[in-house]
Amino acid sequence: MRRIVLSAVALLAAGFVARAAYNETPSWSTITAAIGITPSAHSVLLGESSAFGQATVGTGGRVLIDQGGSADPAFTAIGGDATLSSGGTLTIGSNAVTNAKQAQAAANTLSGNATGSTANKTDVSVPNCTAAALQWTSGSGFSCPTNFASSVIAGTTTNDSAAAGYIGEILASDVATGSAVTMSSGSPGTLTSLSVTAGDWECFGTIITKPGGSTTTQSLQGWVSSSTSLPANLEAGNAWASVNPGSAAGTTNVVKIGPTRVSLASTTTIYLQAQVSFSVSALAVYGIELCLRLR
Repeated sequence: MRRIVLSAVALLAAGFVARAAYNETPSWSTITAAIGITPSAHSVLLGESSAFGQATVGTGGRVLIDQGGSADPAFTAIGGDATLSSGGTLTIGSNAVTNAKQAQAAANTLSGNATGSTANKTDVSVPNCTAAALQWTSGSGFSCPTNFASSVIAGTTTNDSAAAGYIGEILASDVATGSAVTMSSGSPGTLTSLSVTAGDWECFGTIITKPGGSTTTQSLQGWVSSSTSLPANLEAGNAWASVNPGSAAGTTNVVKIGPTRVSLASTTTIYLQAQVSFSVSALAVYGIELCLRLR
């Protein structure tokens, strides 16, 4: 059976040992002269017991592959999913590595990186959440939320607040009595406001008057609105409330507004406003505005 040139050269080397004793160093030209063949570029010498031959000349991007039996090896191009360059670089083709060609994954896992930073892919476990939506946390991976119980949503078990964007989120703006807003009789004025993000909300308000000692109040109105102008339909949707106290001078009055639904497609300013009719002296208002996310 034929052998690749390395085997042939190894056999020939024994014949040169004796000559080496006379300080003659064998060279490639000496070897080729001895066997009577000068190889072409990119070729391989093959030999049997006494005869030598030259395999097909190779080209860039090919490798010598056994053809089986007693046939000479032949240079063959590597193609398909990967190609080999003349410089020895193996390039995997685009989309060549399909799912079927990858190692099988463990049951209930996904290939990914849950470390929160750049890293090699690993099998990330996917838990079976029977009563909750699957949740992803950067740095740890998938988990089942703990605020779900059976088929209903469980409430919190401590004195915390819902995070922004979650059902139960509360926005609040509180104006203390020391920061009461001075009003002009018969003119609407803004007590406070909230920047409310997109979603479905319920908004409330409480307005308290702070009259001077000799001030008498004839009427008090309050409302929540996305406009600083007096709404045309104040009575709609529990967004407005009023009192007609007719009380003695210096008496404090309170009006509560809402709850009223506020459905928003983008972040919007929602104002808590008041209009008070009063006489004789000055009057200011203070209170609080609240918005609760429903969904």
